[in-house]
Amino acid sequence: MIAAHARGEERAVPAEGERWIDWLRRLTVPVAIVSTRSAWWAAEVLAPRAPRGEAFLARGDAGLPWLEDRDTTIAVLTGMVGRCR
Repeated sequence: MIAAHARGEERAVPAEGERWIDWLRRLTVPVAIVSTRSAWWAAEVLAPRAPRGEAFLARGDAGLPWLEDRDTTIAVLTGMVGRCR
């Protein structure tokens, strides 16, 4: 989205009536969903909808994996950035 904006392109949004969840299939960048066990069902549903989507299970119970399991979150983000090359 940032690159498109820099090129002067309009922000891409789902078409009228299209569900945002179905729009995930258009994403060409890696998508990483880091989830705790309480929301794991959602990560398992969302990740496969993106062509390069992956779901990662983190430790914790509050549903804030980036705070509760920083090691997993950092590893996931580092791997995602590496796949962008």
